[in-house]
This record gives sequence, structure tokens and C-alpha cells, in this order.
Amino acid sequence: LLAGGLAGYGVHELAEYSEETNVDLGWLGEQAYNLGIPEGSPLHHKGVAGSVLAVMFGYTVEAEWIRVIVHVAYLVIALPMVIWVYRKRTDTKPIHQKREATHDHSSPETPSQNHSDFG
Repeated sequence: LLAGGLAGYGVHELAEYSEETNVDLGWLGEQAYNLGIPEGSPLHHKGVAGSVLAVMFGYTVEAEWIRVIVHVAYLVIALPMVIWVYRKRTDTKPIHQKREATHDHSSPETPSQNHSDFG
């Protein structure tokens, strides 16, 4: 989520630079949304709570289409990959558990094999 926000913010900065250099991005440079939160509000991306959300998730009160597209595209590609990698790691058992599962536990234990302290 953090990387998606960084990608979106980076594209936002490029969009601002393109405005300064008179490069027209067309509809990609137009405003996609405006939440209408005033700048003095704690929920504004420069406010107390909003700044934490902005750093962690790329939250902003208003964004251009190019920023929204890059942020969403990054999340659509990266999140399933992260979930797939971590799910794959949690599905595999450690080697010592695999060895224990392959041993035959159907034969009765001899007294020397019984490790119980309760007799």
C-alpha cells in the first residue's frame, strides 16, 4: 500500500512539472476527484490525521486521473503478487514436520521409545 501511494505521488509530481513546462497531459492531467475537505481540517492530507494516511496509503483530498490510474494499477498488480507469495510460504510445512508425518506411527512403542514422564 505504501509503494502504491509513492507511485501515485511520484506521478502527481510529474504532472505538476508538466504543467510548469507547458506540456499538456490531456484528460490525464484533469482532476479525477475532490473530497471537498477544507485545508484546516485534520482529515485534509496536510492535516494531522490526513498526513498519516497520506504517508501510509497515498491519501489525498484531490487527485489527477493519472495519479489515480497509476495508484490503482500498482495495487491491482502488486497486492495479488504479495498475497500469493505469503500464502505460498504459510502453506508449506517446515522440514521437521514433513519428516514426522512420513514416519509410521502404527507400530506400538517399546519401553525404550516411550518418552512420557507420566508412565
